[in-house]
Order: sequence, then structure tokens, then C-alpha cells
Amino acid sequence: MAPLLATRGAASSTGFGRIFSPTLGSFESISTALLTSTQSSVTISNIPGTYTHLQVRSRFVGTQNNPPGSVFVEVNSDTNTNNYHVQYLVGDGSTVSGGYLAPGGGRRWVFAGHTNGGVQQTYPHIGIVDILEYTNGNKYKTARAWFGNDNNSAGEICLDSGLWVNGAAITSLKFTPDAGSLAAGTHIALYGIKVAA
Repeated sequence: MAPLLATRGAASSTGFGRIFSPTLGSFESISTALLTSTQSSVTISNIPGTYTHLQVRSRFVGTQNNPPGSVFVEVNSDTNTNNYHVQYLVGDGSTVSGGYLAPGGGRRWVFAGHTNGGVQQTYPHIGIVDILEYTNGNKYKTARAWFGNDNNSAGEICLDSGLWVNGAAITSLKFTPDAGSLAAGTHIALYGIKVAA
């Protein structure tokens, strides 16, 4: 597999195949966080409003193995969990399940870890999240995510769709596991996508 974070400037993405072409606009690095020690959360703030879409590429490592956790994403320090909705589809190689995570209950956007392949210490959890039209004041914000891990042949792959019920431009993203902490080796990279006029 090609390196997950192999993009710079207007280069095309090579992480999981070609998912963005530079001929359509530009794909630019905004911010990167690489943990060298344990942290309870990671926040990317002061996100500029000069792009059309955002993309987050992540490699999450947790501090515990049993049970594995999920990573919640909080937008603009919005702690009102009624503003976050998630639909998901999960496959583990033998079964497929899906559902809707109702707002409330302490949840934000869930973009890593649902079942047996959750964020843990032994097997990193890899993901790509697209956040669409993140500055458009006339729309609630939507996101789509692919993520998964191996977990010693008992992992998962997930497709999520998230809705943040707010029209404000997104200026910060906070990543917090629901169990344990984020461990050294966690890597979060934020990119901006400019669509050509």
C-alpha cells in the first residue's frame, strides 16, 4: 500500500488510490499532528476558510486493547451532542451491520472504531474523512468517512456519514477517544481542497 500521507500542495492523493485530481483544483496541507506521547485529545484550530472542502487523514493508536474505543470528533467546541448525527455501515469479513447513532448520549461525530476493530494499542486504526462545503453558511455540515483496521484478522471496515446541525463555518476539530487516550504514533493530517472555478 502507498504511504497514507503522501500529498503535498497540488499533488494528487496516493493514500488509498487516486481520490483527488490536481486538475480539478488544489489539495493543500493545512495542519499535521503527530503524537510522541499520550494525550487525552487532539485539537486542530484556526482552520482557514479559504477552501471548498476539508479532508482528514488519520492513524489512531489508543492506550488500551480491551475494550477498544471509538474516536469522537467535536466541531467548533460544540458540546451539544443533540447537534451530531451519524449513520454507519460496518463489515468484519463475515457479517455486515449498519445503523443510526441518535444524537445525545455524549456522542459527537464518530469517525474511528465501532465494534471489534476499534481504536486500540496493538493495531492502528486508519481513516479518511471528507468534510464537504465546510464554510457554506446556508447548509448544515456533512461528512463522509472510510476507516478500519486489521485487529489480527478480526478487524473492521466502516463507512460513516455525519451531520452537524449548524450552519457555521468549521474552524476547529477536536478528536477524543471515548475510552482511554490517544497514544504515541497517532497521526492526524488536515488538508484543504480548492475546487477550480
